[in-house]
Amino acid sequence: MRFMARASGAGHIMTDPKKGSKDPLSKTAQKYVREQWVADKYGRHRELTSKAITKGILNEEQAITMLSIHLDDFIVKNQEHKANEWVKGTADIIHDGVVYDLKCSYDIWTFMEAEVTDLYEWQLRTYMALYDVPRACLAYVLTDAPDSVIDAEVWSAIWKMDSADVDVISVRQAIAHQLAYPDIEAKDKLKLFYLEHDPARMEELYQRVELCRDYYNTLHL
Repeated sequence: MRFMARASGAGHIMTDPKKGSKDPLSKTAQKYVREQWVADKYGRHRELTSKAITKGILNEEQAITMLSIHLDDFIVKNQEHKANEWVKGTADIIHDGVVYDLKCSYDIWTFMEAEVTDLYEWQLRTYMALYDVPRACLAYVLTDAPDSVIDAEVWSAIWKMDSADVDVISVRQAIAHQLAYPDIEAKDKLKLFYLEHDPARMEELYQRVELCRDYYNTLHL
């Protein structure tokens, strides 16, 4: 077995150790490598689930449609997985020399705060290297929450009220208003952040992968 960084996790291994640490890898990087080792050796994956992830999965097609309309072109989801000697991943969309990664913001507040985090930057840089494209775009979209997500929020709110006298219809209407946005123009529900490919930055990542491999090879239960 040999350690390879997933595009979605490349940013974890690029975090720096705390000042004064003698370890070449940060605690965050070490944890990521340990989880990958368990997955590789024993087929156990630490699943990350959240209401934001659930919404993103359910609304992926809606997000692709919104990006298609913005670009005035027909776009389809990429299905081709890529890997080189150090990293691997499957980008969301490849279109006209640009790799797009879609993020469905959970609500209007998280959309307002959308930015290119270090984790997302390294994910995009990894995709550019894997698919040999010069540009990448982090695309945040503000989509209406599907009924299943709204219903989950409704029942969570009702449970927290701890009362038998609850107007369920009113609660649902209030939550739906918070999580659906038919009153907002389409042009205001999409944020695009572009990055240029930088081979030098990728060399930094590849060197860090080599350090991760040294640590990976020492692991055991």
